[in-house]
Amino acid sequence: MLKSILLKLLNISAAVVLVGILYKLLFFPGSRPLLLTGTVTLAIAAGLLAPTDNLAKKHALVLVLGLATWATDSETLVRQFHRDDPVLVEKLIFSLHHPYDKAAAEDLRKYRQAKPSG
Repeated sequence: MLKSILLKLLNISAAVVLVGILYKLLFFPGSRPLLLTGTVTLAIAAGLLAPTDNLAKKHALVLVLGLATWATDSETLVRQFHRDDPVLVEKLIFSLHHPYDKAAAEDLRKYRQAKPSG
């Protein structure tokens, strides 16, 4: 019974980590608590299951990705994903630092619309 509960906890915490990664990549608020709770729960459940079962590679991968994403700053992600457009990088970083600045958000939206998609 305990093993089945731990397996369910393992899968749910892996899902929480993946949602936290998506939040971080999309720059939504609340990514850090999701990543923190998901990775801690995943590590505890995996640690409790380790003596009885082999830890699935996918859970270990999700744990490592969650920890790496949690430790990576949002500015670094912006600079890596948009390194071909320095103007967009600066606008995104300014928008990250000033989340309630409506003029900066509007300027970013106009820049993205004016930029040809390719």
